[in-house]
Amino acid sequence: MEMPSQGRAIIDENFDGIKIIIATKKSWFMILFLGFGLGGWFMGETFAFIEVVGGKQNGSPDAFLIFWLGGWTIGGFFVSEHFFGLEWERNYFNWSGCAYS
Repeated sequence: MEMPSQGRAIIDENFDGIKIIIATKKSWFMILFLGFGLGGWFMGETFAFIEVVGGKQNGSPDAFLIFWLGGWTIGGFFVSEHFFGLEWERNYFNWSGCAYS
């Protein structure tokens, strides 16, 4: 007799209801691609921040560089959220009596 596979789902059944946790399938290409991209993003962020904080000796930094740094930072947060979501994301389903969440 063939044994069923364990699968990726974790099923926790108790008196409160049923909780199912399903680990998402990882896309290793996207994890490596975004990880490499975040390394470049970090270098750009670091150099631009150094330039804004103390790069110019004769006055204030360029307005464009400050604007660029703000957009670069916001973009980096979105990419980081997606990167870490790919790595550790799980789907949760809860059934309790007649309720579903």
